[in-house]
Amino acid sequence: MQKRMMKKKFKKKMTRLYDEYLSSDPYRPMIEYIKYNMNDKPLIGVEVGVSGGSHARNILKHLNVKHLYLIDPYDEFESYYFKKEYNNFKEQSSKKLHRHRDKITFIYKRSVDAKEDLPDAIDFVYLDGDHSYENVKKEIELFYPKMVEGGVLGGHDFRTDRSTPFGVIQAALEFSDKKNLHLWVGGNKGDWWCIKGDKKIKGVDP
Repeated sequence: MQKRMMKKKFKKKMTRLYDEYLSSDPYRPMIEYIKYNMNDKPLIGVEVGVSGGSHARNILKHLNVKHLYLIDPYDEFESYYFKKEYNNFKEQSSKKLHRHRDKITFIYKRSVDAKEDLPDAIDFVYLDGDHSYENVKKEIELFYPKMVEGGVLGGHDFRTDRSTPFGVIQAALEFSDKKNLHLWVGGNKGDWWCIKGDKKIKGVDP
């Protein structure tokens, strides 16, 4: 009984700390880029991997958002260290984003199954869900054709460490090379992004 109580308290604490970590990050580098380069018009955006809703809240706070599509199936993710809290995250995100309810649509599906739920003129997509190479590659292939010219496609965790698979880096590099696009990487959060139509500069880009 005591062990169960301690485990419950630990999970609650880790969820709170994770939420505080996200809340202390006003906007990540890709969002900052959008803020200073695209905020002159109402934006249609997508976030994949909503979790507790803190990053979505920051997007809504700092960008001129017309509508934001929030994709997260809230399935159990085995490599996530508080994996049993996903139902709690679903409830948290709903409460946290309630004031923005007229500007958001929750899509409780896996990103690769959400194509028909999205419009065809998307201004930005932020990927922060399943970081495996296969999944990130599929997400890029799914969302890029739906984006407007000059739209921003990118995401989180362009880095490699014990908690972050290499898949994000591989998928992003392959995509930028295939489309001949400049790949932006910024910040200690490991953000990466490409701009539709922003071709590599010969002699400057690798």
